[in-house]
Amino acid sequence: MIGTRRLALVAALVGGSSFAPPQDGAPELGLKEERMTVHYTAALNEGTVVFEAESEKSLGRVLVRDPLGRRAVELASGAGQGLALSGFVVESVEFPLEELRQVYPAGAYDMSGRTVNGRRVAGHAMLKHELLDAPLVLFPDEGRANVPVNLTVSWIPDPEATGYTVVLEQGENDGLTVFVPGDQSFLEIPTGVLKPRTQGHVEVGAIHANGNVTYTEVAFTTR
Repeated sequence: MIGTRRLALVAALVGGSSFAPPQDGAPELGLKEERMTVHYTAALNEGTVVFEAESEKSLGRVLVRDPLGRRAVELASGAGQGLALSGFVVESVEFPLEELRQVYPAGAYDMSGRTVNGRRVAGHAMLKHELLDAPLVLFPDEGRANVPVNLTVSWIPDPEATGYTVVLEQGENDGLTVFVPGDQSFLEIPTGVLKPRTQGHVEVGAIHANGNVTYTEVAFTTR
């Protein structure tokens, strides 16, 4: 049996105050911007599910249940104190795609919890499994050496992509993350982002209309 994915947070408390008792008579608050998306790296057959939501009031506890009523994610402090979060982004561990689809079935996920002052919060997010094909990156190709530091990343655009995410990392430098329109097929990397004679990698992710992203990752070395 697959257990609950639980994230325990013991820091980020407001003034060390305890989580307030429930205020069941108060009106329920709705979460905002609830989203669940799959981020999949095709070459590695590894995917994660990303849970997101925002709240007008600081959150104390959050519970997400899948379409079968099972606990999918639970956020709670280690000592019964509030998390003091105005929102959250939680990423699951990596799974092979078929296993991910079993662990996180498609459908409506219920989000519920309490604010730090005890008011109930609720929302829901739809998870869909459809993914685009991995982008075909034209430059740099895998293992390319002598890549110029003023690199232009290019790929073949997919007419079904609503956009692309381009992630560039090099050494200990997280580099940059850029979102580009779906009809764009290249991204010019500004001077000063890449170091010479250093290994790095670039990820190009095709964004489905449902928000899911399929990545192609390419390693390279600058000249």
